[in-house]
Amino acid sequence: KPQWVAVEVRCRGMSFLQICSYFDCGTKLGAANWAQIQQICCLIFCYDLPFVWVGDYNMTSENIRASGILELLKATIALPDCETTCSLGNEIIDFMIHSNKLTPLISKISIVPTPMKPHYAFEWSIAARPRDVKIRKLVKPMALPLDLFTLKWKELSENKAAHMWTIADMQASMMLVKA
Repeated sequence: KPQWVAVEVRCRGMSFLQICSYFDCGTKLGAANWAQIQQICCLIFCYDLPFVWVGDYNMTSENIRASGILELLKATIALPDCETTCSLGNEIIDFMIHSNKLTPLISKISIVPTPMKPHYAFEWSIAARPRDVKIRKLVKPMALPLDLFTLKWKELSENKAAHMWTIADMQASMMLVKA
């Protein structure tokens, strides 16, 4: 029986999916947990939104990395700043998986006191207004329409082509002088 819930959150000018899940204990990537991962991945692909997926995975982040879902979802793991997330063990089995797009926005994940045992709770927050975060992104320019240019250039008279060449040469020279 799947044990997860998801909601679309609108926060500070952007939408993202918030997913919370609980995985079966002791089976790591067994059939039930793997089925749940597949369901959640389908949801993420259907919504096509950045996501934050927090949960009690009952396995380490290394198990999740080995599954290949991080590459599939273009996601990363964020671990709480602690030694363990369960008072009965010494591993971090509660953590966050989030879209790579959200990496600049996710603040430090920290443990918070809770009356529930054996797991500890953690909190996270969006570190800035999403629209204020700037990242460098290489933009590949569109191809020049050389076929159309060549066709139109051939239609020009010799005098008109020479005149257009002179104007373009002057404009380029002036641009270089300004720089």
